[in-house]
Amino acid sequence: MGFLNHLEKFSEKLIEGFFKGKFKGQLQPIEIAKKLAREMGARKTVSISRIYVPNEYTVLVSAEDWANLSVFEEEVVNELQQYLVGKARDKGYALATPPVVKFQVKEELALGIFEIESRFVEPPEGMPRGFELEETREPEVEGAEEEVPQHTQVFQPGSVPLGLFETQAGEGRPELIILRGSDPGMTFRLGQHRMVIGRRETNHIFLDDHNISRRHAQLDYIEGSYYISDLGSTNGTFVNDRRVEKQRLEPGGRICLGTTELEFRVV
Repeated sequence: MGFLNHLEKFSEKLIEGFFKGKFKGQLQPIEIAKKLAREMGARKTVSISRIYVPNEYTVLVSAEDWANLSVFEEEVVNELQQYLVGKARDKGYALATPPVVKFQVKEELALGIFEIESRFVEPPEGMPRGFELEETREPEVEGAEEEVPQHTQVFQPGSVPLGLFETQAGEGRPELIILRGSDPGMTFRLGQHRMVIGRRETNHIFLDDHNISRRHAQLDYIEGSYYISDLGSTNGTFVNDRRVEKQRLEPGGRICLGTTELEFRVV
């Protein structure tokens, strides 16, 4: 087993072990951790030399789940933030500041169902941009290989593009939300740059659906509008039940890729 795979399994084991037995029959922190990691990968933005990921994550949960989670809020938040630091270090992602995880109750969510929103947030005044992901030695686990990472990403103050940040929540933010598929409720915030959608994990928007091509479609931001284009996929790209090669997206428009259905929203 390679070092990176070992690190992933160790991190998940850490979270599962810490909270084991505390959330029986309820939403598990390990589920949140895995979805946070997917959100981090889905929102990555590639620059010339670095891959940037959001530094603020809001976990929307039901009132029932929050009643259970809030008892251990500090421990849960700390573990999830440490987990994201490990993921960023593992994948070579850039963070502008240490990641922040917040919880928020969304009344319409049912027990066990949760959503994640993420943002690139400007560091507080006086705090330099750039967060160094320090090398840490993981505890030895029997059977693990003696490999070490070849590169550790270090982010110098002032190196993060200003255009990535949202200084406030604001309105009119475009997003795609999964209505039907492996991760219903997962939300992808859209940037004003080309985004590739598909089954390959390195895509801007990763969809875990074997009926989707590795590079299935792409989104382009052109003069204030978003357009989706098919990339020669096997099963096609559909907008509002019509197969398209290229189509301008309107709020409320439904996109079908494989067995996954998404909705384009502006919130």
